[in-house]
Amino acid sequence: MKVKASILSFLLVVFLTSNTYAQDMRIGNACAELTFSGSTANCFVEILGKSSDKISATIKLRCGNQNVETWNKHSADGYLMLDDTVSVIRGKTYELVVEYTINGAAQQSFSDSGTCN
Repeated sequence: MKVKASILSFLLVVFLTSNTYAQDMRIGNACAELTFSGSTANCFVEILGKSSDKISATIKLRCGNQNVETWNKHSADGYLMLDDTVSVIRGKTYELVVEYTINGAAQQSFSDSGTCN
């Protein structure tokens, strides 16, 4: 009986560790980059999953609590990209925030920020 319990405990630990590792890998395959050229914000987001993954993302450019621009993007082939520009005000700090799901499961959001000089 103790042997069965030990085996089940071991398998449970391996299973939970494997799921955590898989989610970390997905986060590693996503990036956001916010750069500025004059009074233009260059917004770039890339999310890479498996070729069969359905990815949905809400991407926001924020200045403080104010949304400057919002994009809703969807992909059915495991690859989602946004490459767009937005007029901004010099001297202000902006944040590009990405919230996304893969196959309907929420993933950890990520962001990039910078000040337009």
